[in-house]
This record gives sequence, structure tokens and C-alpha cells, in this order.
Amino acid sequence: MASVQRIEIWINDSWARLCAWSGIDENDNSGVARLAAAIDEIKSQAGVAQFLTTAHTGRPKHDEGTEHARGATALDDWVDVRMVMTRQGYDPFLFVEGRQVGMDETQLLFDPVTRRSNIGTGNRATVRTQTGVEIVTEEVANTPGINKTDLLAVRARIPGHNQDHADRAIKEATREGKINIVDGFRNSKLHYPGRSPQQQAARNLYNSWIDH
Repeated sequence: MASVQRIEIWINDSWARLCAWSGIDENDNSGVARLAAAIDEIKSQAGVAQFLTTAHTGRPKHDEGTEHARGATALDDWVDVRMVMTRQGYDPFLFVEGRQVGMDETQLLFDPVTRRSNIGTGNRATVRTQTGVEIVTEEVANTPGINKTDLLAVRARIPGHNQDHADRAIKEATREGKINIVDGFRNSKLHYPGRSPQQQAARNLYNSWIDH
């Protein structure tokens, strides 16, 4: 007499291997649809509540927030929920979308002691800007009076290595008072370290007075 295992969650790693084991081309929509239907039938007969599988993205780089599994679109049509893990440099990020489920993209913070990842704060754009502000502020502190052309060279150290990212970091660092921009020779812009705590306090008081 067969024993009852009472398995509620079926986990597969990975989708590409499952397709190969089943003799299905992972790029074939008809074949993937048949495989998905077979999995649903097995779940129904075995009393399995959830099927989880990992699926890798292809080599081409996707725009942020549009990442998807490689292969047939029938896979995306079939799943109820997608948990998409991406990377920016060495930093992992996660976003979730699906039926009655959703989570905005958020950085994952790895704890080497527990070997678990915890939810952080900020998506790739936010973390990239924060990193850029730190790099820009450090560069200006090391080279007071640096012009914008030379300062934009820090883009090589900012995730994405994009001049727009560097320019955004300079603007944010200026807005936060971490660097000051003054006019230089022949309309050049020179960058200096930001206000002292006393200057910043005075600036905050002035802004508060202006707002009211």
C-alpha cells in the first residue's frame, strides 16, 4: 500500500533542466504549454498546492524592471507570481509581481552570519544615486575646486558607468549641501566640499523661514 507523503510544495531547479528532462525545447511555446498543463495535472492528482521553479534570464541586458525568464512566453503566461532577482554590480535586488501579489524593487542585504538575505531599502536607481553621491562627495573632498568635466569622470566608479548617473549624483550632492558649486574662469563650474554643520543649520533655518 502506497504511503501518503502530504507534499504541499513542489520545488524544481531549474526550468531549463525540467524542459530538457521532458524532451521539450524551452523556446517552444506549444511544448512549454503542454509541459505546464502536465504539471497542473500532477499537482491536482497529488494534492500539491504550489509549484515553484527557478528560471534564468537570457544573456541580453534588459531595461530595469522589464527582466523576464528566457525562452517561451508561455511560461510567463502560465505562472501566477514572478519573483525576479537582479543585480547591480554585486548588489542583488528583488521585485515581485503577480495575482494579488506585488512588491516594488528592493535591495537585498546579505547577512554572512546567518547566510540569509534581508529586505533593504531602495531600488537600483535609489541605491545608484546614493552610491554616486558618496563617490562625488569623496572626489570633491580630495580635489577641491575640481571642474565638472573632471568630476564627471567618476562615472566609471558609479554602477551603470553612465554620465547621466554621475550628473544626477552631482545634483543630489549639491541639493544635500555636501558639495558647493561656484563660478570659475570662462564660465567653468568649480566644486568644493559642502557646508559646515553650522552653515547647514543656518541654511535649514533660512529655508524654514522662506517656506513659511
